[in-house]
Amino acid sequence: MLSRLTFAIISRTHQTGDVDALNEVILLDRDALGLYPDMQRNRRPILDCLAQALLARAQRTRSFEHLEEVVALHREVLALCEPEGEDRCATAENLANTLFTVSQQTDQPDSLEQAINTYREALAVCPSEYAHRWSILNNLGNAVRTRFQERGGMHDLEEGAMLQREAIATCPISHKDSYKPVNNLAHTLLTQFQQIGGVDQLEEAITLYHKAIALCPVGCLDHSWLFSGLATAVLIQFQQIGGLERVEKAVRYQREAIGACSLSHPDRAKLLNNLGLALRTQFEQIGGPDCLEEAILLHREALESVSAQHMDRYKTLNNLANAILIQFRQHGGLDRLHEAIGFLRQTVALCPPGHSGRSSALTNLANAIRARFQQTGQKDDLDEAIVIHREALSINPSGHLHRLTILENLGNALRGQYEQTGESDRLEESILLHRDALSSQPAGHPGRPSTLVNLAASIRARYQRTGGSDDLHEVITLQREAIALYSPRHLHRTSALNNIANALLLQFRQTGVPDTLQESIALQREALDLHPLGHMDRAKALGNLANVLLVEFQRTGGPTLLEEVIILHREALTLCPDGHQERSIALNNLATAIMIQYQQTSELGSLNEVVALQREALDLCPEGRPERSKALNNLALAIRAQFQQTGDPNGLKEMVSLQRETLNLCPTDHPERSNALNNLAVAVRAQYVQNGELRLLQEVIALHREALTLRPNGHPKRSATLNNLAIALRTQFEQLGGNINELIALHREALKLCPPGHPKRSSTLMHLSIAVQASYR
Repeated sequence: MLSRLTFAIISRTHQTGDVDALNEVILLDRDALGLYPDMQRNRRPILDCLAQALLARAQRTRSFEHLEEVVALHREVLALCEPEGEDRCATAENLANTLFTVSQQTDQPDSLEQAINTYREALAVCPSEYAHRWSILNNLGNAVRTRFQERGGMHDLEEGAMLQREAIATCPISHKDSYKPVNNLAHTLLTQFQQIGGVDQLEEAITLYHKAIALCPVGCLDHSWLFSGLATAVLIQFQQIGGLERVEKAVRYQREAIGACSLSHPDRAKLLNNLGLALRTQFEQIGGPDCLEEAILLHREALESVSAQHMDRYKTLNNLANAILIQFRQHGGLDRLHEAIGFLRQTVALCPPGHSGRSSALTNLANAIRARFQQTGQKDDLDEAIVIHREALSINPSGHLHRLTILENLGNALRGQYEQTGESDRLEESILLHRDALSSQPAGHPGRPSTLVNLAASIRARYQRTGGSDDLHEVITLQREAIALYSPRHLHRTSALNNIANALLLQFRQTGVPDTLQESIALQREALDLHPLGHMDRAKALGNLANVLLVEFQRTGGPTLLEEVIILHREALTLCPDGHQERSIALNNLATAIMIQYQQTSELGSLNEVVALQREALDLCPEGRPERSKALNNLALAIRAQFQQTGDPNGLKEMVSLQRETLNLCPTDHPERSNALNNLAVAVRAQYVQNGELRLLQEVIALHREALTLRPNGHPKRSATLNNLAIALRTQFEQLGGNINELIALHREALKLCPPGHPKRSSTLMHLSIAVQASYR
C-alpha cells in the first residue's frame, strides 16, 4: 500500500511539480522503515520507496544534500536482492540513476564511472523479457554520451547512439515514457553532428525531436525540454545552411518551452537562458535592439532565480556575460566590458580545478580580457589572456573534446600578441597551434573550416612580415578549402569569403593580374549579400567591398566606381553610431575614399572633410589603444595633403609630429615599423624641401635604409623602398656630389622586381633613366 502511494505521488510530482505531498510521503516512509530491523527482507520495498522519493524531491527542488543517503539506501536494497532477476535489475538501475545524478550535481569524478558500471551490471542480470530493459539501455546511452562530453572519445558517442536505438526498438510505442529514448537519441545525434558533421544526422535529430514531442503526454513537464532541444537543433541547422525562418522557428520553440513550464519549474533558469541564446542569434542576423535587450533581461532573470550555490549558476553567468559583450560590440562603453569580465571571473571561481566547466570558463574569460586589451591597449590584459588560455590548454590533454577550441583561441591570442610586439616566435607558435588543431580535424569534421581560416590568418601575418610567396600561396589554398566546406548560407561563410578576398587582393598587389582583383570583388559582393539590412556585421561587409572596389578604381579610373565606394562607406558609417566598436574603422575608410576623390577633383572641401574624419578617428583611439599608430598615420597623411594645398607651415609641423609618434609606437620588430619609417621619411623630406637643412635629408636617407633592412627579398614593398632610398640619395648627390653608383644599383634592383605588366614598372624605368643620365653629367 505504502509503495503504491509513494510511486503515485512521485508520478504526480513529475507531472505537476508539487513537492508538498512528496515531503509527506518521505516522512511516512521513514516512520515505516523504523518498524523493520536491518537486513530484514520486508525492509527492502520501504528502502526503495524512500530512496526513490528522496531522489525525486532532489531532482524537482534542485537540492541535492541527501544524495549520499539515497545511494546508501539503494546499496542496502541491492544487498537484499537475489543475485539475478528483475528485482536486482531494477534496483541496480535505480542505484545507477542516483550515481549519475551525483556525477552531474557534485564534484565527485568517479561517480560517472560508477554509474556506467552499475548500468552495465543491471543489463548483465536483466532477463531478455524484462519490460523495462529499454530504460536501462536509454540511461546507459545517456551516461556514456555524458562521459564523451566531459572527456572525449568518439567510441562513447557511437555506443550511446547504438544503445538508444535499441531502447527505442524495445520500448512499446504506447508506453507513457516512450518519448524519452527518442529525445535522448536526438540529443546524441546532435552531439555527434557537432563533432564529425553529417547533414543526415542533423536532419534525423530534428525529426526525432518532433516525434518525441508528439509522443509526450499532454501536461508533462518534459514538454519544455523537448521544445528547447528542437530549437537548439534548428539553430544549428541554420548555422549550417542558413534560412532566417529557422532562427524565427527556434525563437518560437523556445518561447513554447518557457510557456510549458511553471514559474516554480526547477529548470526554468535553463529555459530562460536558452531563449536568450536564440534571441541573441536573431539579433546578430536581422538586428533589432529589442531582441538583444530581451536576451539580456532573460539572462538576468535566470541569474536571479538560481542561488549562489546552484550547480548551473556558472552557465547563467557565462550566458549573461556573452550577451553583454555583444551589446558592447554594438554600442561601446567600457562599463559593459568590465561588467562582462566581472561575471566571467565569477564563472571561473565557480569552476575550481577538476570541474568539467573550467576549461570553457577560462576560455571565455580570456577572450573577454583580450577584447578589453583591444580597447585599452593595456599589455597586461593581453598577457593575462594568454596565461589563462595556456591554463585551459593544460587541463585538456590530446583527444579531449574542448582541446581544439582552446588551441584555436590560444593561437589567435598569440597572433594578436605578435601584432603588438613584433615577436616572431609568438607568430610561429600561433601557426604551430593552428596546424596542431587542423591535424586533428580530418575531412568532414565540422570544425575544420574555422581552423583553416585561423591558420590562414596567422600565415598571412607572416607573409606580410616576410613577403614569402609560398606563404601567400598557402593562405589562398587554405581559404579556398574553407570556402568549399561551407554551404552557401552557412553562418561563417561570410568571414571566409572576406578572408580569401583579402588574400587575393594581396596577390593582385604582388602580381598585378586583373583577374585576381575581379575575383576578390565578386567574393566581397557575395559576402555583402549575406549581410542584409539589420545584420550586426553589415557595416564590416560594406567596408570590405568598398575597399576592394577602391583598388579597382585605382587600376581603371572608372568614376562610377569611386562614387559607389563613397556611398558604401557612408552607409557603413551610419551603421556605426557614437560608441560603436567599429566607428573608428568606418571613419578611416570613408576618409580614405574621399581623399582619393579629392586627388581627382582638388576640391578643398573634400580634403577638409577627410581631415575632420581622421581627427575623429584619432580621438577614438586614445593612448594605449593598439589602433592608435594607424590613426596617427592616417591623420598625418591627410594633413600632408592639406599642407600641399595650403602651404601652412603649422600643418607640416603637425604632420611630422604625428609621424614621429607613430614610429615611437612601432618599436623594433613591430610588423608596421617599416611603413612607419617610410611615412616619417616622406614627412621629413617635405620639411627638407621647405628649409633645405641637410640634416633632414640625411635623416630621410637613414629612415629609408632602415626600412629597406625590414623589407628583405620577396617583400611586396621592397621595390618601392629601393626607389625611395635611391631618390633620396640622388637628391644628396645633386647637392653634394659623390658616388652615384649605389642609387643606380638600387633602381636596377627595383626594376627587376617590377616585371612587364607591373603597375610600377614605368615609374621605376623613369627613375632609373634619370639616375643614369645624371651619372653622365
